[in-house]
Amino acid sequence: MFRAGRVCHACRVRARPGGRRNIRGQGHRVSGGKGCLHGSEGAGEEAAWRGPDAELVLTKHEKATEPWQAAAFPRRSAMSTRAGSRLAVGWFVGVLVCAPLLVPQPAAGATGLCTRHLDDGTTGTALSSPIALTPAPSSAQRIVNFGTSRATKVVKRLVFTADKLLPESLNPQQLNFDALISRAGDTLESTDFPDPTFSEPRISQDRQSITFDICLSPGSIPPGKYVGSVTLSGPPGLGAASVSLTVNAKVDRLFYLGSALSLIAAFLLLVLKDAAAYRDKQAEPPNWGSSFLHPLADPVWWTITIGALGAAFGTLYAVYAGNPAWGSAGFSDIAALIGAAFAAVGGQTIISTLTPS
Repeated sequence: MFRAGRVCHACRVRARPGGRRNIRGQGHRVSGGKGCLHGSEGAGEEAAWRGPDAELVLTKHEKATEPWQAAAFPRRSAMSTRAGSRLAVGWFVGVLVCAPLLVPQPAAGATGLCTRHLDDGTTGTALSSPIALTPAPSSAQRIVNFGTSRATKVVKRLVFTADKLLPESLNPQQLNFDALISRAGDTLESTDFPDPTFSEPRISQDRQSITFDICLSPGSIPPGKYVGSVTLSGPPGLGAASVSLTVNAKVDRLFYLGSALSLIAAFLLLVLKDAAAYRDKQAEPPNWGSSFLHPLADPVWWTITIGALGAAFGTLYAVYAGNPAWGSAGFSDIAALIGAAFAAVGGQTIISTLTPS
């Protein structure tokens, strides 16, 4: 005979005459002391009600362990906080290490069939009538950005038009190239770009234009902006014409170094701000060492700080990407990065807050 007050081992519900309980969406009904009727009303009821009152045992067990749990809870909370802080530190270090990998890398430079060199034109017969050459509007000025790559780039299809038909006696081998490209900047060391090479000039079928390509191989040039011109000439009577050429090159290692220093400086500034705020809230301000460690133990602080530093890195990369000759100024460019990171995290406001009035 089943008695009220026993516990069903199948559904863990105490039997109560005429009662009904819903646990986890299941209905449990006790009727006339015949037990829980959540499943079959016949077979298995005796097994379901067999054994001691497990609910009472569980209640006693919980009460017996309450002091231990009360002592262990703050310990587990502290361990969770430290684990969260270690995870946040790991993310921060990972951002600093992996940031260079996030910056788009330049594609491999193109190569061209440039077999002609400076001043290698052959001697030709003077033209019977002078002819003037003029660069086409799309060829008058070209800009080439190497980025951080130092692979060869090809400036394609520079076109010079003639004011008269070019004579049949004029052939491509008689055309001559000259060029001088130097780094611009009053405060920079003077450096010349390596001599370019050229494709074989192509005279159009209507004998009214000349087309060629320029191959630029920078070698190991320092970063900077290089400006100059390329001149095409020929036998006597063929007027020379020039196109302007601007070449930009930058470096990335200096940017990674400057970004790391900038983000570290911004991080220390944020730690200083929150450490000072923590000291101001205490009745007896702790020493600065303890104050500095306080924000570092807060995972939420780490999340907010990493987000702020990520936004600061975006600002730094915008500065880097916006200058095709970045790195030519050396330390001045690094100082500009530090200043940009300082402004991105509100450095001026932080310093003014910490400065006594």
